[in-house]
Amino acid sequence: MRVLKSLGKNITRKGLSYTDAVSVAVIRNVKLSRFLTYDLRSFQGLLNNIIGPNYWNTLDRREKEKILLLAKKFQP
Repeated sequence: MRVLKSLGKNITRKGLSYTDAVSVAVIRNVKLSRFLTYDLRSFQGLLNNIIGPNYWNTLDRREKEKILLLAKKFQP
């Protein structure tokens, strides 16, 4: 129901799909503190603490290395 309300309220918002509305509802329901997306346009103004495409560029070398090591653990 939240998804339909969110979609209905933002139906004229350019780029907001049903899947985006589901994402917003889930994020709010489970109270996630951050959201990572390359599609800032769809979510700006709907969610707080959006991490966008330039986030990687803001990290220092050591932080990037930590993330890459963590990601390797999940590769097949």
